[in-house]
Amino acid sequence: MATTADPAQVTELLEAGPLEAYQQICQTAARGQGAPDAIAQGTCRCLQQRLDDLDQPLHALEDLQAFTEENRLACVFQAILEL
Repeated sequence: MATTADPAQVTELLEAGPLEAYQQICQTAARGQGAPDAIAQGTCRCLQQRLDDLDQPLHALEDLQAFTEENRLACVFQAILEL
């Protein structure tokens, strides 16, 4: 999840509401990479679903970034198929 947001601001968002923050950061990053809204929303929804399905929730920014990198491509394809 490549984002240009200030790391302190990202950490603050995650502490305030990690799931909502993840969605906001995910969609901002996807749009920043040129993804159309429908693809960005579908990809982030897929990532959120996979995140929710984990046995242990991830809260550290580095863990969320690694999770996103590992799952992004599969979720992009899923979002395209759902169009």
